[in-house]
Amino acid sequence: MKRPAPDAPILCHNMGDVDVVIRRLTDPSTTEIVYDSETNGLDYKESVVVGHVITFGPAPRDTYYVPVR
Repeated sequence: MKRPAPDAPILCHNMGDVDVVIRRLTDPSTTEIVYDSETNGLDYKESVVVGHVITFGPAPRDTYYVPVR
């Protein structure tokens, strides 16, 4: 996983990076998850999802961005 700065979220570049997110999602010790979808606009009828943000805690290293388009 590439991270431009120590305080930046992790950008998932490949399926190996996504596997890390999936493992954290399915880990029984995971107690909190925050999810946000990113779209290419504000009009819900026209916009499409371009990525997912999944956060497991307050530290930047606990936040993952998974682009889909």
